[in-house]
Amino acid sequence: RTAAVSAGLVLLVGVLGLALNAPVLYPSLGPTAYLLVHDANHRTASFHNTVVGHVLALVSGIFAVEVFGYQDAAGIFSPSAHLTMGRVVAAVVALGLTVMLALWLRASHPPAGSTALVIVLGGFRVTAHAVFAVAAGVVAMALAGELLRRLKLIGVPPDASPISPGRG
Repeated sequence: RTAAVSAGLVLLVGVLGLALNAPVLYPSLGPTAYLLVHDANHRTASFHNTVVGHVLALVSGIFAVEVFGYQDAAGIFSPSAHLTMGRVVAAVVALGLTVMLALWLRASHPPAGSTALVIVLGGFRVTAHAVFAVAAGVVAMALAGELLRRLKLIGVPPDASPISPGRG
């Protein structure tokens, strides 16, 4: 069930992206969907932590891109580029800043760390359109996860389900 509902969240955001003709579905939303469904009642899976965590990662990733001068650099997966020590240091700064701010603001959401890395490693060019699209994808997924949790479609304790291991 976790796999199906997680995939459903990704499908929802993907269809939203198709409807808006915007890249709202990006790699970090996979682990976010999994966390929202698998551990729905954990604080890191809350709407607040999900949205704030990814926003902090966006800001941290953009900060590292700007400081290290990778605004116009090709992403590390493009044929004309490769991983450099500078890019590694930028990734360390982006992730460290994301984690530090998230802990300080009590908005920890571990999948957000991948958002910072996607940005600093050149997964997409940082433009206002891309940033708003990523934010829209995060908000859409967080809203859907919160709705499912409130409707008790996810986050039901294992012993509250009609069929659980150990019960004949």
